[in-house]
Amino acid sequence: MYFDQYGLEKFNCIVGEIINHDELFEEERKRTGKITYINDIQVMTDQDALNLRDRLTIKYTGDIIDITEGSNPVEQPVEIDYWIRTPDGVDWFMNPIIKLMLDRKTTFRDKTTKTTISLLSYFCDPNYRLPVGYVPEKRFKKLLDAGIPRGINEFEKRFDEFMEIWFGIKNRRGGYRTYQEPIYDLVLKYRDCVFVKHLPMYSRHVFAIEANDSYESMDKSVITFALDAVQTLTSLGMEIKPLTAKAMQSKSWKVNTLMANSVGSFLEKVFLKKEGMLRKSICGTPASFNTRCVIASEQRSNRHYQHLTIPWSVAMVVFGIEIGGILIREYGYTVTDVFNMRSEYARKFDPTLNDMFKDFLAAHDGGAKPAVFHRPPTMERGSHQYMPIDGVNDDPRVMVIFMHNLSTKPFNADFDGDEMTCTILHDKKMAALFEPLSVHYGAMDLNNPLELSGNAAIPKAHAMKLERFLNRHKR
Repeated sequence: MYFDQYGLEKFNCIVGEIINHDELFEEERKRTGKITYINDIQVMTDQDALNLRDRLTIKYTGDIIDITEGSNPVEQPVEIDYWIRTPDGVDWFMNPIIKLMLDRKTTFRDKTTKTTISLLSYFCDPNYRLPVGYVPEKRFKKLLDAGIPRGINEFEKRFDEFMEIWFGIKNRRGGYRTYQEPIYDLVLKYRDCVFVKHLPMYSRHVFAIEANDSYESMDKSVITFALDAVQTLTSLGMEIKPLTAKAMQSKSWKVNTLMANSVGSFLEKVFLKKEGMLRKSICGTPASFNTRCVIASEQRSNRHYQHLTIPWSVAMVVFGIEIGGILIREYGYTVTDVFNMRSEYARKFDPTLNDMFKDFLAAHDGGAKPAVFHRPPTMERGSHQYMPIDGVNDDPRVMVIFMHNLSTKPFNADFDGDEMTCTILHDKKMAALFEPLSVHYGAMDLNNPLELSGNAAIPKAHAMKLERFLNRHKR
């Protein structure tokens, strides 16, 4: 998915999107040629329920995972093993993600009865009851006056009308339309994904159970809701008396709600929390072609104010692919030879590698490799700067990044032990994207036209040197 309005499609930006489960179902059916529905699994006894749980989960009985070929669960593909289809007499499920988002905007607490009211449940579940004594507020009354029928089958046909009434379209001069909630625009964009006939069940690898002779342990934050949904679904065939159309839609909505709750629980308790998967396992992992070092003042003369000099050991890592390619193409090295050389000279000087670094950097525009320099926290525009690398320190013992004094002001940095992060831009498109963050672009004040910003001020160290120079040479 691309944000065309920003012109970023040429950079192949990857962003989140809402999946159409019916389209995913068709892709899976064509790929595998076989679909297993949970609806068709007979659960008549407690043992049947346990067997079904074992089919939906993966159990580890030891402290060591078997990593033999073909058996390592980490290397096995994550696939959808089971699907849920709408029960007989029910036309639709609601996409769990969209349901979660809409629930946040359509669920409220009545102050009079002190109960929580869910609009989606009211319209999709024919057996949902409002609390005794509840008086519908203005927007809810509009929905009732519109005569929107209850039950998900009919609600799907009037869904657009429901959205327009509840989120209150406002007409303004000029014929423009604005909506009170951004969720309206989002749902409109993914309108074809809102109602589906199939829901995927999680892969078995999501439901991991650790077991030994005396106990079983599992993450109940996700699995409980999902297994309850399965139990509700499989119990439909055990009814002594056939369910009415309303009862079937009510049961189906319960399944829908439990699956949505399992997704919400996963996002809240596993994926998005502070110690969760996103921050710990994705954002918290070391970034590729990235380094963090203490900064020091560039002392060599005739150095460009925007350029950096990185340590030898850092260059061996962040430039490893380029240097390895040169060694293979021009020197006849094998891949193994490259790895061995990088290990041997990670902290040891080598004149051949030093010449390679110089030639490699000189081959880039301006004689410098594009990079982004950053000092957290990102408080202002100058916290990130486009600062190419034009040198590698030939002393492997020195583990600092040298930068020009004139570039410290935007970062609010000095040379008393401050650490900064450097990210290498190997792609010309990425370099073009970050080039507007060059130091000189921050010289003007964004809030006061035709005025210099504080980033253009002379650093204190330079001001002191200038003062000493002028006093020494005054006439």
